[in-house]
Amino acid sequence: MHGDQYPYVIPLCYTYHNNSVYFHARKKGQKLNYIKNNNRVCFQVDKVKTLKTASSPCDYSLKYTSVIIYGQAEEVHDFNEKELVNNFNEFYYNEVYLREDTIGVFNKENNNI
Repeated sequence: MHGDQYPYVIPLCYTYHNNSVYFHARKKGQKLNYIKNNNRVCFQVDKVKTLKTASSPCDYSLKYTSVIIYGQAEEVHDFNEKELVNNFNEFYYNEVYLREDTIGVFNKENNNI
C-alpha cells in the first residue's frame, strides 16, 4: 500500500487460502482508505529456521524462507469467504474483510549455515 508520501507498511493477522491472502481492516481507518484509493498491495512474510551465532557479528548466519506476494486487494462480500476468515479469528467478526488476489510471488530461501 502507498500512503500520501511514503509506502504504508503494517503488521497484520492473515490467513492464506486458494491462492489468496485474507486479512481484516477497521470499517474506518487509514488502511482501508489507502486500499480504496489504490488497491495494489504487497504482502511479505518470513520464517526463521535457525540462527547461527559466532564470535563476530559479521559471521552470524540465518537459515530462513521468505515470500513476497504482489496483488490487488478487494473487499470480501461473499458470506462463505467471510466465514473462512471468521473461523480463522473470531475477534475480528465485525470488521471489513479483504482479499489479496495473487499476481506475482517472489520466494527466497537460505539453507547455507
